[in-house]
Amino acid sequence: MADWKFVESDADGRAWMQNPSDLHAFIDIRSNAVTRDEAWRRITVVTKGWVERQLAGAQRAVFPAMLVIPDAEPAALRKSIDAAVSAGGLEHFAARVD
Repeated sequence: MADWKFVESDADGRAWMQNPSDLHAFIDIRSNAVTRDEAWRRITVVTKGWVERQLAGAQRAVFPAMLVIPDAEPAALRKSIDAAVSAGGLEHFAARVD
């Protein structure tokens, strides 16, 4: 079982969900199934629209490890994160939070 939470407050998480093509968010995930510990790990979460905005007119781009989810309404954004975290594997790309 994996857990996740917005790094910022829930209010900041809601602000991101209201403006996902303009903003990015950080989430902390925890899964003891893969890592065998309960350390939190942090990853950036963005939407496809956010990536497209960043690339518009760019000649090159460098992105850190991030979870890219489809553009959607807030409830569907949360479900996309739930599905990605539950599927596992994000731990391999997310930075450990000490």
